[in-house]
Amino acid sequence: MFERVKRPKHSGVAEKLNNYLADYNGIVSFEGTAEMRFASLQEYLCNLIEFECPDAYAKIGDAVCILEHFEFDSAAATKKGSNFKRALSEVNRKFENIVATEAGEVFHTPIVPAGYERGEHSYHTAEHYVANALENMRQHYGRVDSYIDNLRKHGAIDENSKIEIGFFIEGTTLLGNACDPGSFAEIHAIVLTHCKQFLDEFEKCAELDFCICASTVGNKSHLSFINKASIKDYQAKQLDMEEIELIDSRAQALFYKCLIPTEHIDEEMEHHE
Repeated sequence: MFERVKRPKHSGVAEKLNNYLADYNGIVSFEGTAEMRFASLQEYLCNLIEFECPDAYAKIGDAVCILEHFEFDSAAATKKGSNFKRALSEVNRKFENIVATEAGEVFHTPIVPAGYERGEHSYHTAEHYVANALENMRQHYGRVDSYIDNLRKHGAIDENSKIEIGFFIEGTTLLGNACDPGSFAEIHAIVLTHCKQFLDEFEKCAELDFCICASTVGNKSHLSFINKASIKDYQAKQLDMEEIELIDSRAQALFYKCLIPTEHIDEEMEHHE
């Protein structure tokens, strides 16, 4: 069975995955035989090697585990990506341009994507959640042959390799995605592995062996693992996202920038010496 263990520090995708696996306050969930399969992958997940297309892989003997990571959120998106991420980048740019003073400068603003300034409609919806997740999933699944070819050129894969391919899918909606208790009283946090539309797509992806789905709702992280053998178990508890209404959460940014004169820093250092 899966057990949380102290893992080595990594960078990139391995570090992101480790943050969820090492969070003892977070929720890790499985259905059916998924937990046993996830436990058997631990040696690979603890020895991931960062790469470029795919994002990471691990090789133990003749077995090679390929892991590709992507993010999505529940805001409207264009070919340039998430509208919410662009709004967040704009807020960060405004903060960087603030000139610090000794009195201190406070910067507070809602993070609102273009077109939603009047606040009449929620910019996070179940429709966007599904569309963004599936669009990213299809794009990355379409590169599976490239992942294998690149690792073959790198020498990590040969004709004797036993290959397993997985996606690490991270929901990055800033405050997380939760359903309106009025529309589905027993479920609050939305977990991708329980969404009907995702399960239907995963079932179609013949070369995709497993998915690790992670997100944060409020201050609690959620991680769920699914493999092909556990699809039916997840489908027994699936949510049809067309029948779900997400809670209207609207993120805000609050920053404080203060200029500390050099002489005050010198005095503080002398005090501690």
